Amino acid sequence: MKHVEVIKKKCCGKIIAACIYPLCKEDDDWLLQKRIYLKKGHVAITLNHGEDWKLEKCNCTEKTKKGKSKMQRGKVEKAERLAFNNFDKWNEVSGVVEEGSGYYYEILDVISDSVHIGIQMALYGKVNYGEEGEVLKE
Repeated sequence: MKHVEVIKKKCCGKIIAACIYPLCKEDDDWLLQKRIYLKKGHVAITLNHGEDWKLEKCNCTEKTKKGKSKMQRGKVEKAERLAFNNFDKWNEVSGVVEEGSGYYYEILDVISDSVHIGIQMALYGKVNYGEEGEVLKE
């Protein structure tokens, strides 16, 4: 009987990749991808060829150890820095706000909130606010 090696997501158990024996023991691309999946904590299992299964897209929002979505990790800080740099360039030319003043830091806070609003809308379709109306920066 033929077997199929599949990769199941650790978060939801959906099958996201599959390879038929014996090809999965010989195919370098499969072996590389399998190693990557296993390093991420996903599970490789063997199924009988006739078993009922299908490839599915995972719609989970996995969390890293720090509690941030993998889509955000490392990118939030970069997005904020790019936005701050853009403001600094404009402010150097216009001279509207004195760098280091209270207004300057208030504007940076507004920019940071705006970045987080954009990220949350893109990822979740909604913005999370705290009890006092502040944008949560999870």
